Amino acid sequence: MHKLLKKIFIDNLLNSPIATKKMKETYYIYDAESKQDKWNRGLDLFIESVHKPDNELRQAAHDQKCFHELMDVRETVLEYLKTLRWE
Repeated sequence: MHKLLKKIFIDNLLNSPIATKKMKETYYIYDAESKQDKWNRGLDLFIESVHKPDNELRQAAHDQKCFHELMDVRETVLEYLKTLRWE
């Protein structure tokens, strides 16, 4: 996985800048990584954020009678994001 060193998440890392309370594991990255690897990792994180359900946003879409359109836009954005990966 992009030269990642996997380290088990421990309690005293909860407040570190690379860990959040929602993470179960923390990944440490080699400094010698290429720009492409960093870009792809950033893209993966952004794609995860699009996949993550936002209940307030979805409820607002239901209230405004445009939930299905929101999901169509979401799917279109996800397809576009796939084209941004550096190979």
